[in-house]
Amino acid sequence: MSNQATTYRAGWLLTVDQPPIENGFVTVVDGIIQAVGRLSPATKSEIAQEVVDVGDVALIPALVNAHTHLEFSHLKQPLGYAGIEFTEWIREIVASRRTSSATLEDKRRSIRLGIAESINCGVGCIGEIATTPVCMNDYRPQSADEFPRSVTVFREDLGLDPDAVPAKEDELRKFLGETLGSEVDDWLSAGLSPHAPYSVHPELQKMLIRLACDSRSVVAMHLAETQAERELLDLGTGPFVQLLQDFGVWNEKSFECSMKILDSLNLLSQCTKALVIHGNYLSDQELQFIANHRQTISMVFCPRTHAYFGHEPYPLRKIVELGIPLAVGTDSRASSPDLNLFEELVSIRKQLPDFDAGKILAMGTLIGAKALGREDRLGSLTVGKRGLISAIGLEERLVDPSSLFDGAAWCQRIC
Repeated sequence: MSNQATTYRAGWLLTVDQPPIENGFVTVVDGIIQAVGRLSPATKSEIAQEVVDVGDVALIPALVNAHTHLEFSHLKQPLGYAGIEFTEWIREIVASRRTSSATLEDKRRSIRLGIAESINCGVGCIGEIATTPVCMNDYRPQSADEFPRSVTVFREDLGLDPDAVPAKEDELRKFLGETLGSEVDDWLSAGLSPHAPYSVHPELQKMLIRLACDSRSVVAMHLAETQAERELLDLGTGPFVQLLQDFGVWNEKSFECSMKILDSLNLLSQCTKALVIHGNYLSDQELQFIANHRQTISMVFCPRTHAYFGHEPYPLRKIVELGIPLAVGTDSRASSPDLNLFEELVSIRKQLPDFDAGKILAMGTLIGAKALGREDRLGSLTVGKRGLISAIGLEERLVDPSSLFDGAAWCQRIC
């Protein structure tokens, strides 16, 4: 991003936080948006610098990918096959991680590949689930020429042994102390991720939430992702029992005292910010609980991953009607063809052609930024926010912004 003043003009400006602006412009100075509006002869004469005309595209704030796992970005295609049973897919994940080629440097290279792909697809803010060891420098620009990006790195933890919790707490306190004290220009931040109720002992989950509250860190947790997960937590039966036994971590006592989904939600509601990842099979009561705590809890929908596993239709309309903040993520290349968040938004539009395009765009921008605690600097083309801007290419000139995703051809970062 240049340190000089630059004004961009486009056929449409979709700021997200105000109505669409035809023949719009946005001025960026030292990386901060200084002016937004309609480019008329009068306003053009007031602009000191040359106007960069990017054509009859739609300018939008850089997209927000609220949930991904960048360590799988090297994969050419998803693991398993479409419709695979979730616990079988987990076996594929574990096998992939155990391959002889899965070195730390391979992981770091994959993360860098994922960041580059994300930026090329118009993303400027990422919610990343990171497995240990975590190196925060992997998420920073590697050179002065790289596009800046905001990354919230959620350190993922799991374990069903309650005796291991004290040692994990010491390790996590050290992680938070090191990372929260080394932020650079607020671009990089640390969060915590208790993986899921079937992989995290209740005592570990409570400790992670307590640490997150103490450090005011954002929390992300996979929750109610599959019917098999619900069967395990509600009845202590199902395919997860065999999976955990095969991995040598089955502890029947852990599930005798295992938290129900609602108990986990109650813990998450105590955080400064919390993301419920997927939530494909939440009950009406659980959704209402999230709605009642919408200032704290957001949900993240990953449309193409959802389709890959053949889940039941996602309750998107109900979630929106309840007023629950719903962000969008790509998940990883282990369950999705790529990291193109814009294609996730197009997928929502195809599934729900009558759904408002502006609301869909907000899911991939401002709502995601709010979920990650970044709405003060990202998520909309607003004066005072960071000048991270993407352009949506259109197959033909856009006449009505409500048809945005019907005629869109591509999305990419321009600054």
